[in-house]
Amino acid sequence: MEKTVSSTGLRTKVDFQDDKLVLSYDQDVSAALDYAEKLRNSPEYATQGIKRSWFHAAHISEGVALKMKFEDGFDIYSAHPKEIAAFLMKNKEKYGRLLTSTKKL
Repeated sequence: MEKTVSSTGLRTKVDFQDDKLVLSYDQDVSAALDYAEKLRNSPEYATQGIKRSWFHAAHISEGVALKMKFEDGFDIYSAHPKEIAAFLMKNKEKYGRLLTSTKKL
């Protein structure tokens, strides 16, 4: 059994079970979810972004992206931004409500 930790805090565990290679991942995402909530609740942050022609719709950690891919079959790295927003709104209980609305996207 070997564990490696990425710069984002994602831990990868490599193991063998019944002669099969098994990879598992975990990450403490509480800080990322707190950060997303802080940004979501900051009207100044949204206003400054809109003035600069951008809108920060979601803050998704590496561990959450892997969970979406393995549990739901949804790959945020190949999806269109509107698909990501729709997925997050549909699954907000599961993924910590990472954005508030798709109206501005």
